Amino acid sequence: MKRLIWIVLPLFVAAGCVKSTGETERPVALVFEPALHTTVRSDAAAYPDVRPFGVYAWQLPADRSWREAASEAVPYLADERVGYADGVWSTQTALLWPGDGQRLTAIGYAPYGAASGCDAASGVRFDGVDVRTVGEDLCYTDLQADLRKNHNGGVVTLPFRSVFAQVDFRVKSLTGEDVPLTVRRIELDEACYGGSFRSLPAPEWTLDREKTEPFLFFEGECPLRTSSQAVGATLYMLPQQLLAPVSVTFEAPAPSGETITQTIPTEPLGTMLEAGRYYTYTLSVGVDRVEFLLQIIEDRIK
Repeated sequence: MKRLIWIVLPLFVAAGCVKSTGETERPVALVFEPALHTTVRSDAAAYPDVRPFGVYAWQLPADRSWREAASEAVPYLADERVGYADGVWSTQTALLWPGDGQRLTAIGYAPYGAASGCDAASGVRFDGVDVRTVGEDLCYTDLQADLRKNHNGGVVTLPFRSVFAQVDFRVKSLTGEDVPLTVRRIELDEACYGGSFRSLPAPEWTLDREKTEPFLFFEGECPLRTSSQAVGATLYMLPQQLLAPVSVTFEAPAPSGETITQTIPTEPLGTMLEAGRYYTYTLSVGVDRVEFLLQIIEDRIK
């Protein structure tokens, strides 16, 4: 009987993977599907199909969990590019799930190539970020841990989160239509623009406090109405507490009939910016004062 086992076993191994019952293990395609982690805006619900993303993954024996044995996990995918073509998100080479005796843990980032690295201890890293020049949103996903190949038909959904906050402004007049005011410039007096991000063990920014400067949101000509109107650019900002005021430069009529230009700051904003949130400030401008209202805080990724 022992001879029979030693003869047959190599034949099964040569034929492919086998279960303990002798049944051949069926390979399952490993597929990733992106989503946006958002709870408010329906127009931001779909991940943009023109934006490839990267995936890292590790495997562990089925009897070990990521929580207890992350340091023992074996790399399975390293910065795999996932792009959209012909209606499907796919990798450049077809991927398969690990065997039945293994579990998979995956994490993603976007856009592809933007991450400084990724490992089991630090997660996704964006090092030396300068938010003034980054040009587009940087995103990461939470760990999708301890997945088996029969999970969701082999599809791993990756909900992406933004690492930035976004800020914009609206303006309106406090004086009514009889006193015309024109905003020329809106500038946040100071904020930090540089730092580094890591997603594990919890999402965290380390800000470089030496890298601070004013943030210019608008420069031009915006005649004010009594109803609020959008003005200027929407800017990405690092999560931080805003302690500075906003300075508003505007034109107003003088008693002599001439037009004068003056700059008036608001009170310090005092807002704690959070990653993945969108903040809109409404500035109410009068001849001698500028007030602000934090009007909207919402989840948004673009």
